[in-house]
Amino acid sequence: MATWLITREADDARDERETLEARGLQVVCVPCVETSSLPWPWPDAGDEVVTFFTSRRAVSSWLEAGRPSLGAVAAVAPATAEALEAAGVKPEVRVEGGVVALAQAVLSWWRTRGCPRTRVHYPTSNAGLHAPEQSEALRLLSKLVEVDRQLAYEVRAPEGLQQKLESAVRGEWAVTFASPSAVHHFFSSGARIAQPPAEVQCRGGSTRRAWNKARPEGWPEVEHPQPEVLS
Repeated sequence: MATWLITREADDARDERETLEARGLQVVCVPCVETSSLPWPWPDAGDEVVTFFTSRRAVSSWLEAGRPSLGAVAAVAPATAEALEAAGVKPEVRVEGGVVALAQAVLSWWRTRGCPRTRVHYPTSNAGLHAPEQSEALRLLSKLVEVDRQLAYEVRAPEGLQQKLESAVRGEWAVTFASPSAVHHFFSSGARIAQPPAEVQCRGGSTRRAWNKARPEGWPEVEHPQPEVLS
């Protein structure tokens, strides 16, 4: 039986770990991403602002800043929207499908309100700045509204990742990824892994594409992503 490797941060991996263990599977968690909040970029938001949340880490950055005003709120569902709702904020726009779907939903919502003057505050990470999906979302929004995209948290590879992966990945194994950053850090760690995974699960199209692009020859290709998550 394959041991399942979860590459999310421990707090985020709890539900996934419990689900796999309930199926009688062996599970090991080796986070391939590490995040830390940066100062919230905007001290306040007026009525003309829509804050565009695409990850729970951005929500955490906002909470740690003391909950400055947000204006209207748009959020990717379910995880990010639920994090906001737990903090007492109900998004005006809430949609599954990732950041591009959220951008399209925001534009539809904006048009139903008569296309008022609007600025979008878009908190993101250093990794998100280079994500193709974010670039496409930015392109869509920038055609009709003013967008201010700023860093709200940082994503990096954990220290000692190579050794941790080599200790965890032995014998038959399978793996789950929830972000392109986790995929990138997994392969750039330099970990020497003797055999390909028996199964790979990727949450979101961007994560799937990152895996398929980086995987060595002979390693399984992922065809069907699970719903988009953030990191």
